[in-house]
This record gives sequence, C-alpha cells and structure tokens, in this order.
Amino acid sequence: MTRCEVPVKLTGGRGERRGGRGRAVLVALVLLAGASACGGGGDGDEGATADAPSSEAGTGSGAEPGVASQADELGRVVVLGEDFLLADVLALGVQPVAATSTLGDTFSGIERDTSGIEPLDQLQLNAEQLAALRPDTLIVGQYVVDEVGIELLESVADTIVVPNDSDWRAAFTTLAEEVGATEAAEGLLADYDEAVARADEALPDDVSVSMPTVYSGENLAVWTDGPVNIPSTFLDAGVTLDPGAGELDGEQGGRVYISLERIGELDGDVIVMLQTEGVEGEDAALDAVQGNELWQTLPAVREDRVVVIDRLGYAGVEGRIRLAGELPDLLPT
Repeated sequence: MTRCEVPVKLTGGRGERRGGRGRAVLVALVLLAGASACGGGGDGDEGATADAPSSEAGTGSGAEPGVASQADELGRVVVLGEDFLLADVLALGVQPVAATSTLGDTFSGIERDTSGIEPLDQLQLNAEQLAALRPDTLIVGQYVVDEVGIELLESVADTIVVPNDSDWRAAFTTLAEEVGATEAAEGLLADYDEAVARADEALPDDVSVSMPTVYSGENLAVWTDGPVNIPSTFLDAGVTLDPGAGELDGEQGGRVYISLERIGELDGDVIVMLQTEGVEGEDAALDAVQGNELWQTLPAVREDRVVVIDRLGYAGVEGRIRLAGELPDLLPT
C-alpha cells in the first residue's frame, strides 16, 4: 500500500443528503493530491453518479458468501482515501458507491470488480459531487480527518475513521470491527501469514534487496522499512533491505530521499524498483537515472538483477497476499 498524504482544503457550501440522519451538508471539500509518494494525479471524471447502487456485501475471499458485514446499516458508502483503503473495504465485503482514486479516474492494484464504483479525482472532488452521491457513511483515512476535522465530516454522513497506524494489521482490524467483518479480516490476515511463510521458505536466506523509487523530476528515494505495503511484505518474507531501517539519515515512513550522487547506496544483491506508469513524467525520470554512469556501476545492474514492479499494483491486504505469492518468482536467485 503506497500511502500518500493528501492535503485537504475546505471551502464553504451547503446542500442536502438523503438517508441516514438527514442532516444538511454544510461543507465543500477539495482534495488536493500533494505527496511525492503519489507523484501527482490524473484528470478525474467530475460527473458524480447520483443513482449509483447502495452498498452491499461482497462474496470474495474476504467475505463469507451471503453474509453481510454491516452493509445494510452502512447504506450508501463513500471512501475518502487512497486505493489501498478502497481495496480493504472491498475485501471486507462492503461495496461503496464512490471512492477517491490515487490516479484520478481509475483504481490501481485492485483485482476485484470496481466497475460500479464512481472514481473521485482527489484533485477535483467538490461539494456538489459529494452531495449528489447522497452518502450515508463515509469511510475516511485519519490523515483526511486531521486536515478536515471530524465534526465537518460527520455533518455530511456517519463517519468511520481508519487510523494512520504504523501497524497496518491493527488499522485493518479496526476497519473490520467498524464494518462488522472481524471474522473476514482474521481469515485474510491468516492468508497473508501463510503466503509470507511460503515465500520465506522458498527464498534464499541471505538475499538482500535495494528498493528505490525514481519520481518525476529525477527525485530518488530509497525504501528502507515498512509500513508501506511492498517493503513491509518483503521484510515479512525474510528479505533484508539494503540499506535498511536506521542506516540512512532522514528516514520518514520507511523512506529516505537521496541525491543522485549517492546511488552507490543501492548495493543490495537485487534492485527492486517501485515505479508506476500512471504518474506523468515518472517513466522519463526513470530512464534518465538508469542512463546515469553511477547507476551502471551498481553490482545488481552489472549482473542484470534489476526488477521493476508497480508500486501501486498491490493495494490492501489482498494485494499484500498476492505480492507474497509472487516473491519466489520475482526475485532472481
């Protein structure tokens, strides 16, 4: 789960929502994508679908067939957060009518059917869209609450807040408790534990991985620790990150930005690059860095042991399970 802090700007506004407590909507929201982890957002579809279906229980691996988590009580659900939050909501058997999208007009890294969910562009979301969706329940990341304020969100609809927790399992469990899907969550976490255990057994004991991302503008970051989904899944599977936690100054959220002159820090046995084609300018920046003379001197580059994976391709707990299953084939031995 590549988590991006999403600044939220408030302006005035007024509207009405149908259902729930029937309170007036007293707020307009404009969600501005700003984190370098996302790199930017695309142009979203500004036309909200007022007639989207009510939330209903799913029947995938995370939800027992025919068993509603609390979908009837939740009513019409809108998710405000990145795609990993939507992925976890779906895995727990709740089908939202709309959700903000990391890339604006499409959801990333989710292998469930999202065709009936309105993608809301974080750059364009406004009061009219939100009111037109007539939400009964908002499922919101804590970082959004920190910017907006819980009182404001609760004036729109009943609000479930998912904490910003360095322990992603705890945050997922909290979400499951709020939507009445604790049993489904326990099953998914058990599936994850089994997947990382199998990967750990299949991988060499001494493999080390350097994990960079080249963002637009040739900004280079190194992932040294969790809780972000890809590095933490590698660590859970017994892979050593090199450099690792605490080895570089300036680490925040498991990531450290370094200058191009410090490319030599990436001296692991394998380089796993976390990139995405969905962010404008990132492919060009990656090409420029890979053409750098210092890059060519790295042991993993000389030995053709560089792997590029989609950093937005493994959303939520189900994405983690999928990634753990791919690790034995992903890492060259």
